[in-house]
Formats: sequence, structure tokens, C-alpha cells
Amino acid sequence: MQQKHAPTAEDLARHPSMHRIGQVSNDKSSAFYHNAINVNRYNLFAIGGLVGYDFGRATVNLWATKDITASASGGPTGPNKATILKGYKVFANLCCRF
Repeated sequence: MQQKHAPTAEDLARHPSMHRIGQVSNDKSSAFYHNAINVNRYNLFAIGGLVGYDFGRATVNLWATKDITASASGGPTGPNKATILKGYKVFANLCCRF
């Protein structure tokens, strides 16, 4: 039987976090869309933090990030109308040992 203990600082993990999402090649529209879709490229960079806790048989991780920069090029035919929204993202992960 596993001994239960009070949570310690070693059970709680806190780390900075960042992620980047980007497209490295240009998209080309097809005849199916009448060549109207032209997204080209997009880039997104976010920073935030990770908090995790080890419960013994289960571990929980929670990431929260805020988009710092966001850019896109292309869009419908004509002037550059591509947009990408900035915001917040929250991810969670639960791992259980069997």
C-alpha cells in the first residue's frame, strides 16, 4: 500500500512555455474554389506558463499561453485581406499509471 503524504514543492512543477505555429510554403488555390482562396503563409508566436502536479498515480499538466505576434499574407483575390486572430489558449493533460 502506498503511503499518502502532504504535497511538497517537488510535486508541483512550474515552467515557462512558448510555442510557434507557422506555414513554410505558400498555398495555391484550385479550380474547385475558382482560384479564390489564397492564404499564402501565416505565423503565430505565443508565450505563457506550465503548471503541473504529480498525484502519485496521476499527473496533471496545464498550459496557458497568450499570442504575442500573429501575421498572415494572401487572402481572397485582390488586395491582401488575410487575417489571423490573437488570443489566449489553454491546454490540459492528464496521465494515469495503470
